[in-house]
Amino acid sequence: MRNDTRIACLVPTGFCYGRDLVYGINRYASQHNSWMFDRALSTMTSYQIRPHDIQIDGYIVHVTTREMEERIRLTGKPAVNTSTLLSETVIPTVAMNNREIGKMAAEYFLERGMKHCAFFGGGGHYAVVREAGFVARLAKAGVSCSSYVDDIELQQVQESGVPTGHPILRWLKSLPRPLGMLASNDSNGLCMTDLCLLEEIMVPEEIAILGVDNDTLRCFYGNPPLSSIDVAGERIGYLAAELLDQMLKGKPAPTEPILVPPKEVVTRRSTDTYAISDSEVAKVMNFIKTHLDENICVSDILTQTNLSRRRMEQRFQEAVGCSPMAELHRLRVNQAKELLENSEMSMAEIADTCGMCSQQYFSKAFHQDTGYTPMAYRRAFKKG
Repeated sequence: MRNDTRIACLVPTGFCYGRDLVYGINRYASQHNSWMFDRALSTMTSYQIRPHDIQIDGYIVHVTTREMEERIRLTGKPAVNTSTLLSETVIPTVAMNNREIGKMAAEYFLERGMKHCAFFGGGGHYAVVREAGFVARLAKAGVSCSSYVDDIELQQVQESGVPTGHPILRWLKSLPRPLGMLASNDSNGLCMTDLCLLEEIMVPEEIAILGVDNDTLRCFYGNPPLSSIDVAGERIGYLAAELLDQMLKGKPAPTEPILVPPKEVVTRRSTDTYAISDSEVAKVMNFIKTHLDENICVSDILTQTNLSRRRMEQRFQEAVGCSPMAELHRLRVNQAKELLENSEMSMAEIADTCGMCSQQYFSKAFHQDTGYTPMAYRRAFKKG
């Protein structure tokens, strides 16, 4: 009699999201149960799955086709899907929230004062939903969005290059600038940075480009390095494993997909800019960004401008979309997230580094912004 629960993890690990899923799945398994992963089956394709030829207790699977969905269903075993490539599936799903990804991208560009935006790329149902979330949030702020979506054409461009006069180039050159552009994924984001280089369009000064998936290695080799949205793949993997565990214990599967919001925008050179034409606001913004570790207040900020406090705050609000102190707070919280994920610094050290007046204030402010205490955030998202 077997002592271990045998799990097949049919998740492609050739891209960042798949690898993050596996990290999350393994983290849950190591903390909660004695799962044994079937390595042989986990390297197979869906077309090699046969319902009864291997003794598997449950599946975590990245469903990409209807045939794959049907083969998993026919096994009769509990299964959890982690993909949003199909518009819907009968397999219980834990996956990224693509509409929230689009919304996060829109808010990111709005915070940078962008008055013009665009969406580029395809990839399936997930891209359609990302575009919809992006466009809807921009429309709410009164910002229009131009889109270029053609899966077949984009594949040809990535494989063969772009001939002179190609519709993509005509579209690109017609866009108003400065502009914030969301690409449907990192591959299309890198494709767009190459097209801008070809057309001598400055990135990010003229067009700021944001990808999705945060495939760190690929983003690093962009020209310039590509900013990207971290879709919380490890968190999704963890929750998918948790759901499968519950189903294996006889609990009913949810009738609706569990959609996990994205984690954050990881800023690199491709979006490291603000569309700020107001020179006074630009000086204030630069002062804020370079004094995050200091306990500065409005009076300190006013030393950078000849404007009155009321006029300065009014012009900053018009250019950036929030007050100077709100922007300072946002940047500090983002810095704290990075330190919680990537360092071993204590809470007191992080509070001090981020210019928070005390560890207690830091903990309260961080929880209000993120829904996590600093310690809970570190446990959920710490890398390595």
